[in-house]
Amino acid sequence: MWKILSTDAKFSMGPPMQNETHPKSNPAHPNRPSILVAVTGASGRLGRQTLSLLKKRHVRCVGLVRSAESAGKLPRGVPGRIVDYTDVDSLADALADATHIVNCTGAPDSGLSMPQLMAANVSPTQHLLVAVPPHIRRFVHISSISVYGWHPPQKANEFSKRNPDTAYAASKIAAERSALARSHLFPVVVLQPGMIYGPEFHAGFWPALKQLKAGSMRLIGNGDNRLPLVHVDDVAEGIWCALFAPVPSGSVFLLVGSENITQSSAMTSAARELKVRPPASGAHPVLAYTLAHTHSLIRRLQGRSTSFTPDMLRQLSSDRTFDCTRARTMLHWRPAVAFKTGLREVISEFRKNRETRMKKGRNKKE
Repeated sequence: MWKILSTDAKFSMGPPMQNETHPKSNPAHPNRPSILVAVTGASGRLGRQTLSLLKKRHVRCVGLVRSAESAGKLPRGVPGRIVDYTDVDSLADALADATHIVNCTGAPDSGLSMPQLMAANVSPTQHLLVAVPPHIRRFVHISSISVYGWHPPQKANEFSKRNPDTAYAASKIAAERSALARSHLFPVVVLQPGMIYGPEFHAGFWPALKQLKAGSMRLIGNGDNRLPLVHVDDVAEGIWCALFAPVPSGSVFLLVGSENITQSSAMTSAARELKVRPPASGAHPVLAYTLAHTHSLIRRLQGRSTSFTPDMLRQLSSDRTFDCTRARTMLHWRPAVAFKTGLREVISEFRKNRETRMKKGRNKKE
């Protein structure tokens, strides 16, 4: 097991990295044929979206995956390379011709233990950092706003204090620090997306829609807390900017949508799309968390998963706002997908899934 770096890496404020062309200033990308972007964790939702965007913009790319089955999930026309993230030599071979790397490896917080999260979120990143080729032009690491904890200061920015208060957050900050600790050796950029939503992002969102549909959804608290949402397309755009923008090595950027979306407004909008009544009453946060913990424990003992974990409830009920000025000014990143549009995508996919399940149920009865 590789040692987890625990020292805080400082943000570099030195001169911009050279030999990079900003996509906004030169859309033609004259050096495009010489570029090969390797995306790790490529079969995941964000990895696939990133590869789709790169392919759409005619940038050569390759996806690193763990199996042939995972390679089959990649966007059509994008080659996959099967790697063992525990084997540095395997990674070095797969990355030998890469000029840029996007690190999307990792596991979400789904009730995993600390050792499991460290193995999923930290070790692969540390092995990748050792395996990067000497000619690498940019290493983009995907972190998370979870490193600031559930109660960050209002309008927290990249220089705000880190307060990882869950096992998942601890694993994410360990991986982030590992990447930043190598920023003096090669160009590193860290991105911290908010709560990513959009097509295929089901956890937390579909359970809420299911409860809304059934009329059993309740607000946690008064519902005025703000949700740091960001659409997956906007995160992929942020990755695109981070790959080519002339920014200092060691730079960190928050990626959170600019709309002021509260728990209450999100639920009201979702209820309107579903043509049901919005939740009118609120549950006390302490009671909601206690019930969620109890339900989650019972389901785990039964060997079953739960639709609403305590962490999902915290995401829904915590009041978190972030200042993305650095991403706007240095990366020229602008979130473009309106919440209304993104919500309709999520609900459309949710409805299709319900219709498919109902149809299967009817066919079984017949």
